[in-house]
Amino acid sequence: MVQLCRRNHNLEIAPIFFLNSDIIACILEFLGLHATNLRQTCKTFVNLRLPDGVALALKILKIGPSIPLALHAPRRTTHACSLNVWDYFKYHASLVWRLEWALALKDIDVAPIHVLIDAFLATPPGESSVFGSVWVGKFVKPAMNEVKMTSKFVDRVQGSDLTSHTRIALFKAIEARVWSIIWGSDLKRPMSEEEVVEVMKRIFKYTPVTNDKCFHFTGRGFLKYTPLLLAAEKHNLSLVKYLMRRKDTDTLTQSINGKNAHEICALSLKRRGFYEDEISNSTVLQHLMKCGVRTRA
Repeated sequence: MVQLCRRNHNLEIAPIFFLNSDIIACILEFLGLHATNLRQTCKTFVNLRLPDGVALALKILKIGPSIPLALHAPRRTTHACSLNVWDYFKYHASLVWRLEWALALKDIDVAPIHVLIDAFLATPPGESSVFGSVWVGKFVKPAMNEVKMTSKFVDRVQGSDLTSHTRIALFKAIEARVWSIIWGSDLKRPMSEEEVVEVMKRIFKYTPVTNDKCFHFTGRGFLKYTPLLLAAEKHNLSLVKYLMRRKDTDTLTQSINGKNAHEICALSLKRRGFYEDEISNSTVLQHLMKCGVRTRA
């Protein structure tokens, strides 16, 4: 709304904002870190509270890394995970990012998963390449008829400045939470099956977390689990159905012990004390068999 007022015989145009607080909150959330500039231009916005994800991203950028960016260890690609076998020493080497962002961990480790995802989305990718390229994405396998081994990377973090490294730290923090989230808890807070599905949808949609190698950089990487195997072990029917519908889900994947999703689910139910008739009536096992995943001879 624009109000016309007469002052000293001159017409002045004075903008007056009558926006609903919910609308302003949506505007700030949509703008991400750019909302900090907007808050400095108008009294209407200056006292507004930033969304939790944007506030976390801004705080991490203000704290900065504990080690100069030029000395940060490069992130191994998904292709490297497929070529290297998980071991204790490689796992601990992958935790070096926690030293690189030690001062910011006190805020990252206590942030709920939705806040971490929002912070990742709010942090803009960098545009400069002062320290070279930063790869955090996936490896696309070449066609079988190609003689020469070529690689193609996707989901690359553009540039390599502070915001790009911040996105990498947030990405690693999100990736480290996936196991506990599929198991039904976030920061020891119980989650319903439907909430787990919604969180996993956001993670796969907005972050570079992969659907096959996301546990390689965790302490349980030696199990060679995928989200599908873990969802079957947890007996989360909603998540199993969602993962089985995804094109990037390997339905025949096996754990380190050579067990598929059907066998892992059945063994998990046995460990919990279920009877044979209860196991045979399991909705998860029935859905897996309907999709062609069953106990092998």
